[in-house]
Amino acid sequence: LSSIGTLAAGMAHEIKNPLNALSIHAQLLSKAIRKPKSGNSTLDAQASDRIQRSCQAIDEEVDRLRQCVDDFIDAARPTRPRMEMLNLNAVVKSIVEMARLEFEGRGIEIESGLDPDISMVRADERQVQRALRNILRNAVEAIEAAGRNAAEKRIILRTGTQDDRVFISVTDSGTGI
Repeated sequence: LSSIGTLAAGMAHEIKNPLNALSIHAQLLSKAIRKPKSGNSTLDAQASDRIQRSCQAIDEEVDRLRQCVDDFIDAARPTRPRMEMLNLNAVVKSIVEMARLEFEGRGIEIESGLDPDISMVRADERQVQRALRNILRNAVEAIEAAGRNAAEKRIILRTGTQDDRVFISVTDSGTGI
């Protein structure tokens, strides 16, 4: 197991270095397109917009690959949960706000319905966030696989209490499992 952990760390390092370079160059290209050095730009507005969208897509995919590498490392070197008292509403709210910008670009609406009377729970915040991000990723894939129009692309996260248990519910307009 130690060897696998060492291998995973080495692989992660070798993968993340080119990912960082790709991300930096996409950001530099995007910045250069927004502010040409001379007043005479040879790009029309439509071409500039396409390049901006491509740079954004590259950056998003680099982030996704980084997350895959991090997940791989976590699987190769599992850690013990850091249990603490946690406000699930705060976790859901931060996940929704973080995802909102990305989802807007895909034409997906994300909303939350938070139970104001929910009690604190004992959990590992990082693991709860990771689980929610993975569920949201699956929801986006299901919605995109459904090929629905923009008005029907929706994800809803809710918190609540039922039978003395606290829950988080995620609903999407995708194809389902």
